[in-house]
Amino acid sequence: MAGIQLVGNANNTTAAEVEVNTKATRVVIRPDDYGSLGIYRLGANNGASAMAAGLAAASPIYAWRSGASNVYIVKRVLFMMFSGTTGFTAGNAIFNLFAARSFTASDTGGTGVTPTGNSNKLRTSMATTGIADARISATATLTAGTRTLDAQPLASIVTAISTATFTQFVNPNTVLLDQRVGEYPLVCAANEGFEIQATVPATGVWFFAVTVDWEELASY
Repeated sequence: MAGIQLVGNANNTTAAEVEVNTKATRVVIRPDDYGSLGIYRLGANNGASAMAAGLAAASPIYAWRSGASNVYIVKRVLFMMFSGTTGFTAGNAIFNLFAARSFTASDTGGTGVTPTGNSNKLRTSMATTGIADARISATATLTAGTRTLDAQPLASIVTAISTATFTQFVNPNTVLLDQRVGEYPLVCAANEGFEIQATVPATGVWFFAVTVDWEELASY
């Protein structure tokens, strides 16, 4: 009996290749087909002035909100944090990432870092991002917009904090979210997104940075 051949689209007659010994199909892992939209990466930090001491528990320090159309696929969120000139009271710090539903009004305060024009595309020919707002704290907490956070975080970092100054407590590029090939990402419809909240010990001032990778697709 004749075997079945796999060929490309558009009446392509080139058959798929297989390995000589195992006969396994050769494949190339590629990003999702973004069509007329795009794939993006955004790095942000709280700036030259440290986060002030005495931040309330569960303070929002980073907010990311989708736009009004298309599908927003959050693939990766990376985080880092270190102390500044004034050390903390020894204890624990908690950084939680929550999904935000019904996110109809953006958080305010801090620094807006929403890309415009060609900024933060992974290819110049991609479309400008359609996200409504990306925002990071500068020296104090963000002011919450209109959104409903999940009861429990999607991801959490808990780290021991000492009294030391200028000390790394969360290493650069520590993963808060990292959905690999074959794993389901955080899929945001219109007016959805995520938020990072911080709970830190008293007295310390500190710095942090966040990196986000996402795709925008017509459907998923």
